[in-house]
Amino acid sequence: MTMKGEIIESHWDGALAYLVMCPAKGVQVMCATYYPEEVTGDTIMFAGGYARYGEQPVVLDPCLSYAEE
Repeated sequence: MTMKGEIIESHWDGALAYLVMCPAKGVQVMCATYYPEEVTGDTIMFAGGYARYGEQPVVLDPCLSYAEE
């Protein structure tokens, strides 16, 4: 699955980065990847394996993030 938008949250635990796209009030997409990204307001693309956890959270894992071209 691919998603295009802005990273609104970024968390790094020393091994994995968790990048969040979309506000929590609707469907929220999280990319689990190996490289942290800064919250810059730039449009990026998430691409990864789709998993749905309840009504709102969508997790792409494994996932890659890259700049929109």
